[in-house]
Order: sequence, then C-alpha cells, then structure tokens
Amino acid sequence: CRSLVQESDAAAALSALAELRPGEQLLETCHTALSYAIHFTDVDERDPRLAFASRSEVCPDGWETEKTAQLLEGLCRYRAASGHAEVDPWIRSTAEFLLFMQDDDGVFQLRYDPETGERSTPREGHNRVVAQSRCALALALAYRELERAEYLRGARQALAPLLESGHEYSAAEARWVLSALLELSAFLPDERYLQWADRIAAHRRREQLTEKSAPAEDLVGATLEDVPSLTALTADDLVVFAAACLMGLAEQNEAAADRAARYVMRLQVLPENAYYLAEVGKCLGGIRERPGTNLVRLPTMTSALRGLVLLTEHRLRSRADD
Repeated sequence: CRSLVQESDAAAALSALAELRPGEQLLETCHTALSYAIHFTDVDERDPRLAFASRSEVCPDGWETEKTAQLLEGLCRYRAASGHAEVDPWIRSTAEFLLFMQDDDGVFQLRYDPETGERSTPREGHNRVVAQSRCALALALAYRELERAEYLRGARQALAPLLESGHEYSAAEARWVLSALLELSAFLPDERYLQWADRIAAHRRREQLTEKSAPAEDLVGATLEDVPSLTALTADDLVVFAAACLMGLAEQNEAAADRAARYVMRLQVLPENAYYLAEVGKCLGGIRERPGTNLVRLPTMTSALRGLVLLTEHRLRSRADD
C-alpha cells in the first residue's frame, strides 16, 4: 500500500538533498509526496488548532503520533529547502498535536481517538525509542522554522527519558536518536548530548565490519546485526556516523562513515550491474536491499540518502574550514 509515513519520509530526505543541492524537480517531487500525505491528515474536530495523521487499518504504518511526527519533519525540511511559507499552518497544527500528545515527563502517548479525545499507548506494535526520537526531531525542526519556544522545549523533554535510560541502540534506533541530537544541539548546546552521541556512535562502530574483521573485501563497511546483511542497517549506521561527524565527532566516526557509504554505494543499481534484467526502469539508482538481490525498498533508500547527504554536508564544511 502507499504509506503516508513513507511518502513523508521520502519528502524529508529529498528536501534535505535540495537544501544541499537546490533543484526544482526535487522540490516538485517533495510537494507531490507531501500533498498526498496532507490529503490523509485530519483536523481535530475537538480542537481545530490540531491536525494529525490517522492510523490506517488498510496500511498500518504507525500510530497517530509517529505518523504525524514524520509528516511534520517532511513539512519542515520542505519549507527550509523551498522557502515556501504556505505550509506554515500545517507545521503549526501538527506540532501542536505532538505537544498535545506529550505528557509532563516528556513521554508521548502514541494513539489518539478523535471521537473520545482519549490518548493512549498500545502495549505492542511500536518502538518507544524511535517514536520519542522522531517526535524530538520533528519538534526541533519546527522550532528551526517557526521559532516557537514551546517546540524546542518539547523536543528537549522528548529526549530526556532516553538520555537517562543508558540503553544500547539498534541501528534503526540510533539513526533517529542521532538525527534528533544533531538538530537539537544546534539550538541547545549541551555536553551531555555530545557525550551521548559519542557513546551511541562508538557502540554502532563495534557492529561494523572493517578491513580487519570482514570475511570478504566487499563486506567492508557493512553492519551485520542480521545475516545476510541488510543494507538498511548499514544505511541507518551511515546516518549515525555522519551525524556524529557534524556534531564535532569526526575524528572517531569519519572512517566508519566512509566505509558505510562505500558499502551502500556498491549495492546501487546501475546499467553496468543490471544489464541482465529485462526491465530495469525505475530501479536504476536504487540501493539493493542486500547482496545478491534486486529488491529495492523505499525506507532503505531514504535512510541511505539521508546518510549520504549528511556525509556530503560534513565534507563541504570541512573543506570550507580548510
């Protein structure tokens, strides 16, 4: 099914690229994706100031809070890349919904029933770390665009429960935590954020195959939490390492980011390595889900694109500093 979360995620990744490399075609694609997502976003009848993305039973791609956070990120990145302020009402209404779903301790309730106004969190079917980090990232970006203090406060409070947990994160979790820390630390410099990012990145580096540990040369840079290695894991770790570099931790993470980027790019579908396919079509440029397959998935693509954009941004900053 066509997923609101995937459309918004793709719009966010492409908008991040457009910020780095402006292009009308990129922005048109982002606008199309966000228009689709907004079409399935509801204004709360109980409080017209709030807008949220409802959970779909046909395409169950997350609970209301997670979906709305992903939409908000896409809207904010599109605004930054395009300069189009017509999305501001949607940024405000979705950000206000996230704050409405946040408890005093910073934890978000994930499920919303618009008929009763009840907020709740299901016992299963969600990842608390990803949900909290996604919301923190979205609110930090909303603050960047609209400069409303309550958004920055909500983002900081969202990360507080995770900061105190001491949890070691999977690649998918670490990707969202580092993305949120990168944006939040730009407005709230905090030594604890830097130390936290350093610990997370160090743990993720231990999961990466290096020139010494890889059983074969073409596996250097891969993350092997799953066998055979899923490209998604390596793409997520690329986001982690590149974000850490942008936070000032390049000495420890630059080599890991380069290894992950090279591994991901080796799996890109190109005319010279897909000549045997009858119809390559839209797969060209895609990233294979794992070695030996021609499967391309949008979530892996967006994660890889985010990581490559962050690493490129780090390279450009380093060059400017030199």
